[in-house]
Amino acid sequence: MRKLLQRLAAIAALACVAAVPAFAQGEARAYPEKPVRIIVPFPPGATMDFVVRLIAQNLSEQWGKSVVVENRTGGAGVIGTDAGAKAPADGYTILAVANSFAANPTLRNDLPYNTDKDFAPITLIGSTPLVLVAHQSLPVANLAGLVDMAKQQPGTVPYGAAVGASPHMAMAWFESAAKVKLLFAPYRGQSQAQADLLAGQIKLVFGNLPDVLPQVRAGKLKALGISTARRSPLAPEIPTLAEQGYPGPEWDSWYGFLAPAGTPPEVISKFAEAVHAVLFKPETKAKLAGVGIVPVADTPAEFATFLRTTRENYAKIIKSANIHVE
Repeated sequence: MRKLLQRLAAIAALACVAAVPAFAQGEARAYPEKPVRIIVPFPPGATMDFVVRLIAQNLSEQWGKSVVVENRTGGAGVIGTDAGAKAPADGYTILAVANSFAANPTLRNDLPYNTDKDFAPITLIGSTPLVLVAHQSLPVANLAGLVDMAKQQPGTVPYGAAVGASPHMAMAWFESAAKVKLLFAPYRGQSQAQADLLAGQIKLVFGNLPDVLPQVRAGKLKALGISTARRSPLAPEIPTLAEQGYPGPEWDSWYGFLAPAGTPPEVISKFAEAVHAVLFKPETKAKLAGVGIVPVADTPAEFATFLRTTRENYAKIIKSANIHVE
């Protein structure tokens, strides 16, 4: 009798173990059963906010459940990112991230979260190229003129960027490639830097193509070079940095989704698949192309690799350029 009871207990235990993944798969099939929140750790109105809200609207229609975008700003994305890290790992809080997520671990030693352990990658949404633009009052006609001016007046031409953001990385790289020294003016966000550029308070910015192109075509800014290997079909008149003698990384602003660590893989896969379906809808692709976004829609594993290599590349630039947070 004892042996029979032991066998029955063992069978019951195995049945319980087998039921766990089945239960998790059942949860994934039902997901989402309630509203989903996407945290954007930057202010509304920028390209990232537009992209995430476009995706959220489509996911709401696809699922028949609300997908709410919440802007949690501050600390170059740290405050919102921390909120995402500490959210329940159930798939109902998703974090949108950009370049600063990969730069902050090198820039800061006081992060309230662990970049490597507190997040589960979902997918890279896409990217948009950066354009080096100058205020009309800057007396240069092209990139060569800027380099000549910066060499003759080292440390006097002011540029603005959010500390650790992609425009900051790109300008640090350009200074090294051109062997010039510019004057860095730190900003809390890139939109503030671009506002001051338009006002003439600073003279240079690396800006997202969709953000600066209308001002260039209105004659308020001068486009000196785009960061892609080839000219953009959205702005074929803007020469690349490479064709002007400065080949190097294709600097861009990229956007992706993370979940809190511990979120069931089945839920992560379902969210990723839903986002991929949205990104490649003809109407969504057209709207993204209109603001210069090229969809990527990779797998969680591919996004994890992208984040790791990007973080390593940023760390080299930050250290070589001696970039630090004040």
